[in-house]
Amino acid sequence: MVVMSPCALVLACPYPGGAYRHLGQARQVAGYIRDPRALALNAELLGRLLRKSVSAVWQLRSCTSSGAVGAVAITRDGNFGLSASGKILHLWELSSGSCLRGYTGHSDLVKTLCLTADGSHAVSGSLDGALRVWNLRSGDCLEVWNVPDAVVNCVAVNDDFSRVVATTKGFMHVWDAKTGELLQTLECRSVGWLPSGRG
Repeated sequence: MVVMSPCALVLACPYPGGAYRHLGQARQVAGYIRDPRALALNAELLGRLLRKSVSAVWQLRSCTSSGAVGAVAITRDGNFGLSASGKILHLWELSSGSCLRGYTGHSDLVKTLCLTADGSHAVSGSLDGALRVWNLRSGDCLEVWNVPDAVVNCVAVNDDFSRVVATTKGFMHVWDAKTGELLQTLECRSVGWLPSGRG
């Protein structure tokens, strides 16, 4: 039986009772569940150990990046994920937990991102007041659109990637994704929930 300690050490126990005891002790240490070193080592062990030699193991996939993750998106096929850490986007292969590529260009924290339906492009919005359109395969930034009212709170694209919508404080902006033309800016008012059956 193999279990992970909170300090990312492998504990090999000849009998299950010892492994469970060590696992119970490890779980008492603050940060055990989220320790990226332990998760990475466990993922590596899964790739190297034969299943028949391990009586019980939790399969984990850990994608780690430096700094806090501010936004995430996943492709429709579930094969890739995109995350934003600080000013940088990272493309991850979810089956292996490998970071395939980084995308740089924003001058401030990336707050929001989305992927196109086919997973070939991404749009990111940042505190720098810009939207960036990325080709995920080549890594190129194809477009940079400055957003009125600066901070981008949320971004979305439609299925055929003909429109990009971004929100800022009190406004929604709509772009033509092919030409980069800002088509509309709509004022957004607060919306409240109505009790069931009313309105």
